[in-house]
Amino acid sequence: MKTSLEGIFPPVTTPFDSSGEVDYQAFRENLEKYCELELSGVLILGSTGESVHLTETERLELVRVASETVPDDKKLIVGVSNPALRQNLHFLSQIEKFRIDSVLVSVPAYYKNRMNGEALRNFFFAIAESSRFPVLLYNIPQYSGIELGAELVRTLAEHDRIVGMKDSSGNLIYLQGIQQATRDRDFEVVGGSAETMLPAWILGLRAGIFAVACVVPQLVLDIAASATEKRSDASQKQAELFRISFLLVKSLGIAGIKYAMDLMGFRGGEPRAPLLPLSADQRNAVESVLEQSMPIKTG
Repeated sequence: MKTSLEGIFPPVTTPFDSSGEVDYQAFRENLEKYCELELSGVLILGSTGESVHLTETERLELVRVASETVPDDKKLIVGVSNPALRQNLHFLSQIEKFRIDSVLVSVPAYYKNRMNGEALRNFFFAIAESSRFPVLLYNIPQYSGIELGAELVRTLAEHDRIVGMKDSSGNLIYLQGIQQATRDRDFEVVGGSAETMLPAWILGLRAGIFAVACVVPQLVLDIAASATEKRSDASQKQAELFRISFLLVKSLGIAGIKYAMDLMGFRGGEPRAPLLPLSADQRNAVESVLEQSMPIKTG
């Protein structure tokens, strides 16, 4: 089983209305705007999509809307993030009927002190055996508290349905270790940290799932093109991306990303509790960092 993941994929947010319910129409409108660009596809139900704050009913409806909205020439990746194997297998069985290109499976991290190599290997192999979609591993130790070791990734890459990994660690030494461990496997490593996008492209990556692409997708696309073509403006564009991503993603999180989306003409809104909305000072900081780079469309 193989899937090509070259290009840029925004991990789209989940909009909520004023009562805190999922706004499926706003979700659809965001997808339509992203699909008008030269993006390779989208990820839904990822960390930026607040998947852990959604009910299974909401998740399934978002998958349905996305599968109807994302055209066939764009890839649809769906996040699978329950900490329990049984619930993940049930979710996978529920989405089999939809047009999906691959699933991004999170590390089961609640009992992190018990998640040794054997437990993680059994978990991901069980997912792969049950999934009719290609499986991507999701390494994000800043959230999970667990780093998928290079030897474990090499072992998992032996399964024909485990086709790659999104690495959001931002650790270039770790990234090179994964590349080295899987160099003889049919296995794709996808970047997940916009702050290290340019050096990751220099190391050979050609696909990225970056939260900041929800806000400034064209800038991310421009960096990918500049890096691939080895243009002289790549470093300047990366510095610009770093400034935006560091504030929105690293410092403010989903609330910052969503507010910036509102400013750039997308449907962002507020995050779902227990995440907090931005303060007035934080909103001003978002407006300032965007105004340095591009005109704000609303607000």
